[in-house]
This record gives sequence, C-alpha cells and structure tokens, in this order.
Amino acid sequence: MLVRKKILFTVITSLHFVCSLMAQTTPPERTWYYNDNGIKTTVKERWDEDTQGLKHGTYIKYFSNGEREILGYYTHNKKSGQWEITSTYEVFLSTFKYIEYINYLNDEANGLYKKINVSSGTIIVIQGNYTNGLETGYWKEGYDNTNQIYSEGNYVNGKREGEWKNTNAKPMEFLSGIKWGVGDGFVSGTETKKGYRSIFKNGEAIAVYDDKGIELIAKAKVDAKNAEDEKIHSLQIEQMKSDFNTAMGKYQQKIDYVDTSSNVYAYNYCRYYYGDITYLDTFLKKYPNANQEYINEAKIAIEAKPENDAFCSATNIYGCLQYEKNFPDGIHISMVRKTLKKLVMDNLNTLQKEIPSKCFAYGNINGAIVNCELILRYKDNIDKSYYYPTLIYYSLALWSMGEKDKAVDILKPAWNATIDYSNESVKFKENYFSMYNQYKTQLHIDTDKETYKKIKAL
Repeated sequence: MLVRKKILFTVITSLHFVCSLMAQTTPPERTWYYNDNGIKTTVKERWDEDTQGLKHGTYIKYFSNGEREILGYYTHNKKSGQWEITSTYEVFLSTFKYIEYINYLNDEANGLYKKINVSSGTIIVIQGNYTNGLETGYWKEGYDNTNQIYSEGNYVNGKREGEWKNTNAKPMEFLSGIKWGVGDGFVSGTETKKGYRSIFKNGEAIAVYDDKGIELIAKAKVDAKNAEDEKIHSLQIEQMKSDFNTAMGKYQQKIDYVDTSSNVYAYNYCRYYYGDITYLDTFLKKYPNANQEYINEAKIAIEAKPENDAFCSATNIYGCLQYEKNFPDGIHISMVRKTLKKLVMDNLNTLQKEIPSKCFAYGNINGAIVNCELILRYKDNIDKSYYYPTLIYYSLALWSMGEKDKAVDILKPAWNATIDYSNESVKFKENYFSMYNQYKTQLHIDTDKETYKKIKAL
C-alpha cells in the first residue's frame, strides 16, 4: 500500500513538472518587424493556438528592439488571466516606463488593475478594480510625486460617483483641441491637487472646492456659457454674411461686359447679370435684424427689380422703347440705347417698308410715326436714300394726325435736296408731292388746302 502511494505521488509530481515545462515553453513566432528593404529583422508577436487555429495559451508581443511589450494569455481567442503591458513615453528628452497589470475574464477586464511607474522605483500611479470592463469601487489615481498623494474616490459602472479627494475638476476650456468641461453634459477633465475636493454624479462634476473650501464650478459654468454664447454669436454673424453673399450672388452675377458686336444685344448681357430676388426676400425674412448695410443693399436690389425686368425684356425694339420710356435715367439706359440702335440699323429696310404697307394701309398712323422717329433718330448713321423718304413719310403722318406746322417745318432743311437712288436721282420736293398724291386719300389730308399751300410755298 505504501509503495502504491509513492508511485502515485511520483506520477503526479512528474505530470505537474511536465505541465509546468509546457506552460513555460515559448510560443512559436507569428509576426515580425521588417526593415526598409522588406527583410525580417526581429520577431514582433508569438502565441499558441488551439486545434481550431484560435489564440490559446501564452501571448507575447515585443518592441522592435526585442524587449517585451506585452505578456498575456488567451483562452480560445479571449483574453484571460493577468496581462502585463509595458509602455514608454518621452518627455523633454526623459524616458518614462510604465507597467500595467490587468486581469481578464472572458475577454473583459475583471479584478485588480495596477499601473506602476518603474522609472522611479515601483510607484503605483493608478490602482483599482474592474467588473466586466468597467471601473468599480474604490480607485486611487494620478499620483502626485511632490505631495505624495493620490486623487481618490469611487466609481460606479465606470463613472466617478460621490466625493473624490485631492481632485480638481478642470473648468471648461479649450486645450490642445480637446474640450474639457464641467456641467452642461461634458465629462470633466481632472487633475490631482492637494486639498481640493470634487463631487461627481454619474461621472460629471457637480461641485468643486479648492483647498480653502471655496466652490469653483459655478464660475466655470458661467465662463463656459459666455464663451459658448460668444462662439455661437460669431458663427451666426458668419452665417448671416455667407447667406447675404449667396443671395446677392444669386441675384447679380459679377461679370465683366465686353462691348463687342456679338455681345451688344441686351439679352446677351442680361442672361448673366440679374437673377431672382427670391433669395434676397428670404434673407430679409431670416435676418430682420441684420446689419443695416445688408438690409439697404437687399432693399435697393429688390426695388430695382421692375427696372431690371424691363432691361431683361429689352431684346427687341418694343422692349427697348418701353425701358427708355419708363426708366429714362435707368442704370441700363446706355446699354438699352446701344441695343436699340443696333436693332434699328439691322432692320432699317423692314421698318421703312412697314410705314406704307402696314401703317398707312391699315390706318395705324401712330405706328408709322414710331417707325419714322426710330429711323430719323439715327439720320447721321443712315444713307440719304433711307433718310429722305422716311422724312416724307413722317411729314405726311404728322399732317394726318393734325400736327400740321411740324409737318411743314421738318421739310424745310431737305426741300431743295436731291435723292440719289440706285438707278436714278429725284428732287426731294418732286418725290414729296408724288408720295402725297399716292397716300393723301388714305391719310385723309386731301381736303386740307391751306397746309398744302404752305408746303408748296417752301
């Protein structure tokens, strides 16, 4: 019986020794570091695997210099047991080295956590407990080496709760692009500060007391709110400016007009120049208290809409005449007159032919006068073969409309002139009486002997 017990003890001891050796066996290499030429230099990671190819057993990761960075364990691809993680930081040419001890269960931090500064001995800088990955219970952290104190208090479900000693919750401020805050929904940044106390609720500081017992958070909230309001106000100003520029841009395209023969018609210009005032109306409704200069500019543009509409309609002779009549001092008057002149010169023959064929024939004497005045407006730019006949039409039309004196007076400068047509030359006065005889009945001037005598006497 004693022999059997010795044999059993020997077997168990041997198995334990074998298992220990297996546990201490270095896992196989899995990943490597490479140099710039793509050649392997040092091993990066080692781990064991189960029969399914999942990480199982020891896991080791190395820095590029070969020193160990992480030592841990997996159970079928889930972290388990104690993990040891080494990290280094360089600050002002000084290197600080830390080791973290984290206990895992089923891939989540559970149990004791420690972070030790091994650059200055073995100082614990953080210590506490995790439950299912969340900080829980009593923690001490942020070791102040000068005063040899910790910021210490309790966590509930990963959030600070209740009083934390030697803890200053920083006021809301912008620091390196990170917004640290107190109140108003921001988790506070904290620092270890002797004698300070911070009261937390659900992870947020609701009160902070300095080492003299003075509460600080109220002022921080006011300052933060003022800063936020100022930022919002600045953004609103910028948005208003952007909206105004957009509205004006939609209304009036800033282009340079080139005065060329191919771009002289108003509509070629107008297509690009003026747009819809809807955007300006919308701007005024959105910003009733906008800068006065914006309001003035918008109103001027809106009030100018009738003139701009007329300008954009000045694509034919009638549109140009309407603009000229309604806006004689308009900002586009020069362009409209230039357009009108080109339209008349391009259609000179048609305008003259319409006088007897459409105007005299159908009793539209006003139409005849309009055509005559359009042609005569540019008498210095047209051939005499157009000018003199048009002058005769004009005199006859005025006579028909009862403007007898004017009908006589406009003839005087041309009465003794000669009209050179392409195939013959005709005396102006002879041409006048020829046309008079042709249209006197249509124009109802055949019975006016007195005016006839005045013209005869020229």
